[in-house]
Amino acid sequence: LGETLLYPQLVELVDHIRARNGGVHIFISTNAQQANAPAIVDAIADKIDSLQLSIDGIGQVFEEVRRNAAWDKYLANVREIVRLTRGRRARLKFNMVVLKANYHQMADVVRLAEELGIPEIYFNTFNLVANDWDTSHYGLYETAAFKQALAEALGLARSKGILAGHDEITWE
Repeated sequence: LGETLLYPQLVELVDHIRARNGGVHIFISTNAQQANAPAIVDAIADKIDSLQLSIDGIGQVFEEVRRNAAWDKYLANVREIVRLTRGRRARLKFNMVVLKANYHQMADVVRLAEELGIPEIYFNTFNLVANDWDTSHYGLYETAAFKQALAEALGLARSKGILAGHDEITWE
């Protein structure tokens, strides 16, 4: 947990990893909120393999889920990151942590990915280990409404040529 792009020696670290083992797959995740996120991505876009952009919904839902974040700032940064990584090594991916507050926007995230040219989306379950919520929050993933919204989003992604995945939840 944490924001990878805040690490002050990130560019040097990526250079070090690449020099030591050119075959290793370097995967970085960001919330793309800080003002200099596009510049940092630009500095590493030919050195990393995957760049995951966390997305918590669209517009007001995004701001409700990710407190102290601004949708317009996020979207501007993501648009710039997409532009800066086009034709470069880093493959972009959206990662949406699905919650009660945002699951109804999964298909909207697919549409945004298509608009921006982001080729991959992953719908991720919430990690209760990182919070003090009880396990009842996992009940969302068993509801008919969630399953329908997920099926719609995955079907839409397939129809748009976007690679999409999700956590499998099974209760025993």
